[in-house]
Amino acid sequence: MAPPRTLVQAGTRRNLLMGGAAMLLGHGSVPAASTARVAAGATSSPESASLLLRPQARFSLPFHLVNGYILIDARIGAQAGRLMFDTGTPFPFLFNRHVLALAKDQYLAQGQAASGQKLVLYRQKAAVRGLVLSGGLAFKPLQGQPHADFGFLERAISRQFLGMLGHGFSRDYEFAIDYQQQRLDFHALPPANEGSDPADLLYQADPGARQLLVLDFQPTGSGGKMPEFELQLGEQVLQGFADTGNPGSLELRPEMRQRLEDRGVLRVQPGIFLNGEAQSYLRASVRGLRLQGVELAPMHNLVLRMGASNRMGLGYHFFKNYVSVWNYRRQQIRIYEP
Repeated sequence: MAPPRTLVQAGTRRNLLMGGAAMLLGHGSVPAASTARVAAGATSSPESASLLLRPQARFSLPFHLVNGYILIDARIGAQAGRLMFDTGTPFPFLFNRHVLALAKDQYLAQGQAASGQKLVLYRQKAAVRGLVLSGGLAFKPLQGQPHADFGFLERAISRQFLGMLGHGFSRDYEFAIDYQQQRLDFHALPPANEGSDPADLLYQADPGARQLLVLDFQPTGSGGKMPEFELQLGEQVLQGFADTGNPGSLELRPEMRQRLEDRGVLRVQPGIFLNGEAQSYLRASVRGLRLQGVELAPMHNLVLRMGASNRMGLGYHFFKNYVSVWNYRRQQIRIYEP
C-alpha cells in the first residue's frame, strides 16, 4: 500500500484563539429556527450578477483579517464600515441593524446564538441604496433586505460592522481565497443552463502552484450554503463542513471525545481568552486527520463544544495556509499551495 499523501501546513503558524460566526450562530450564520422561511427568502433573491451596478465577469476584493474573519471595506450611503465574507449566510446580504437604521417590515425567523444572544431576523421593504465595496464595486438598490442585531459581534469584528456578504451572492461565482495576500478573486459562472463552465472564466492558479487536494462536497443547509463531507480522525469518521465564518470548530458527543482522547488523536485544554475577552472555553488540537485520502497536518485552537453530533468545521485555521478555490456548481473546493 502506498504511503498516505500529507497535506502540510504552508506559511507561518499563528497561535490565535477565535470563536467565529459559525460558533456564535450555530453551524452557519443564520439561526436554525424557522428554516423554511429563511430558505425561501434566500432562494427568491435575484442572481448575483443582477445585483451589481456594472456586472463584471472578474473582479478582486482586498480584505482585512480580524480574529480569523474576512472583512471587506464597504460603504452604504454615508455609513462606512466592513462586511464579513461569510459563506455560511444563505442571503446575498444580511445587514446589521445595530449600526444601520433598517425597518422591521417583515418578520423572518428567530433563534438563539450559541453564545446565548437572542437573534431575530426581519426584512426591510424599502431598498438599501448606495452599497459600494472596496475597490469601487457598486451595487444597485437592494430591495427587501434581511437584517438582525449583530451588536454582540462588533467587539470581536469591527465597531462599524455592517453585516455579511453571503452565499446568496458568492454561489454564482468561482471564488478564490488567499489568506496570505488577503485577497478574494471572483470569476462569474455562466447560467446553469449553458452547460459546463468555460475555462477562461475560472480561477487560474499561479504558474508552478501545486494543487494539493480536490475536496468534493455535498451542499447542505438553506440554499445549499454549507459544503459537507466526511473526515476521518484516527479510526473515527466525523462530519466535516467548510465555512469562512468559522475559524475552526469541533463538536463531539461525550463518548466520542473520550474515545479520541484515549487514542491520543485529540488533546483538550482550557482556554481563558476568546476574541480578546475573558471567556472560559475548551480548545482542541487534533492529529491523524484524513480528508478524502489525504493526510492533514495537525490542527490546533479548534473551539470545542459537547453536543449531539460529531462535526468539525474547517475554517480559518485550515484554509489560512493555502489558496482555496470554491465552486458550488461543481461541488468542489480545490486546495493549492500559496
